[in-house]
Amino acid sequence: MGVAEDTVVVFAGDNGFFLGELGLFDKRFAYEPSIRIPLVARYPRGVEADQVIDKLVLNIDLCPTVLDYAGVGSLDGMHGESWRPLVEGRPVPNWRRWSLYEYFREHGYVHWPTSQALRTEQWKYIRYPEGGNEDELYDLESDPGELNNLSKEN
Repeated sequence: MGVAEDTVVVFAGDNGFFLGELGLFDKRFAYEPSIRIPLVARYPRGVEADQVIDKLVLNIDLCPTVLDYAGVGSLDGMHGESWRPLVEGRPVPNWRRWSLYEYFREHGYVHWPTSQALRTEQWKYIRYPEGGNEDELYDLESDPGELNNLSKEN
């Protein structure tokens, strides 16, 4: 049909899934294998191939991005930001510097506690507001596997 150059194609997942990393399974923990979301986009006319964006981009940014490419712009009250300027290499001085992760214990899932995490590009802090687990702090630059809980150190 001749529209491939003008068509934005996005493949994304809703979350990661543990397959034994850190000795875990499922998807309800605030560690990287679970909270990182696979996302691949193709738009030959506007997205350079083989880019990797290292900014904090969230699933709530997908809709504003698609609307931006469609020329509509974000709707009033919509959360998230278009990542179009990031893939176009334009500076975005006020791009998000942190993100919040929350999981609320579901009835019947006693093995997965309520948790909250604050993640920056370098750090992640995890807390369990219902108790039963100790807080966790990771330097993601020096410990990307989240193996050394710094909250234990004085």
